[in-house]
Amino acid sequence: MSLPYLVVVLFPRLVFFLPKPGKWMIYTKYLLSILLIGTIFWIINILLNFYNLYFVLIFLIIVFLITVSVKINFFKNTITVLSVVTLFSIPFLNFIKSENMIKNDESWINFLDTDIKNLVENDQVVFIDITADWCATCQFNKINVLQSKKIKEAFMKNNIVLVRADWTKPSKEIDTFLKRYNRFGIPLNAFFSSKYPEGILLSEILSKKQILNSIEKMK
Repeated sequence: MSLPYLVVVLFPRLVFFLPKPGKWMIYTKYLLSILLIGTIFWIINILLNFYNLYFVLIFLIIVFLITVSVKINFFKNTITVLSVVTLFSIPFLNFIKSENMIKNDESWINFLDTDIKNLVENDQVVFIDITADWCATCQFNKINVLQSKKIKEAFMKNNIVLVRADWTKPSKEIDTFLKRYNRFGIPLNAFFSSKYPEGILLSEILSKKQILNSIEKMK
């Protein structure tokens, strides 16, 4: 994020290409604030995998109190300190922790309940998708490739066993699997078959062509 400033420091004449201050700055501020609010809702949605609605309630109360204290200068420092202490205490409060289990799509098998080696030994072709709610690239792959009609039909036509590992919450089993393939991040997508028991790893950003070519290779 600091790169533009560093570029201007190295090449000061670039300042002359920047637009002059004006009304556009106000509109830009509003646009960025909308994006920031959207980011907050996205983060809250991810945190709901870990915490329940009490967390959202506590969060909204804290935001309200901080906003009011800043506006009217009422117990500003006290409210700020209490808010920080409360936020850092959240991971230790059991009553706000979520007990909900992460659910897979009906057409996908849960990685934690699956023995990929056994499926491969039974001459099944397996496709694994390691994903997480907080992984933007994973969601891009899911929407643009994995959920597309063409790819769904290809999976069904070729009897591909679909296995999904959701890493939204920490998992030792998923972590071990990633390390086995020298990966320390996600997404990880791979095909397994009796012909390729060690698997064929795909690129982080999937394409329909790559998936279809890999299916042909599995045959």
